[in-house]
Amino acid sequence: MISIHERLEGVGLTMGGGSGLLHFAWVIPGMIVAAVLLAIFTLTIRSASAPARRSFALGIAMFFGGAFGLEMVSGAILSSYRSYGLYATFYHVEELLEAVGMVFILCAALKELSRHGRGSGFHPAVA
Repeated sequence: MISIHERLEGVGLTMGGGSGLLHFAWVIPGMIVAAVLLAIFTLTIRSASAPARRSFALGIAMFFGGAFGLEMVSGAILSSYRSYGLYATFYHVEELLEAVGMVFILCAALKELSRHGRGSGFHPAVA
């Protein structure tokens, strides 16, 4: 939606991407950015409740698994087989995983809001 990966494509090409699993070269710099974000997220989520941490971890795994894992597989399919039908299938599964991952991440945040809102007069359902 915000097209960050298109902006990273040129950087990834200079880093050796462009064919096979790295057909979509943005994954190389994207993984570096993701590693930094994961480090920040890990520090942030440590104080959360266990249910929120589980939702967050599942969401992160689904989001990045789709964003990087399936993106790389679909790139390899395009690079090696030029199969646009198979690519389209992987593309849609990838987008689904990213969307569902974001739902789990948002659920984790809502669980924490709910936990911290108890007794303070704050009611997330009303706000």
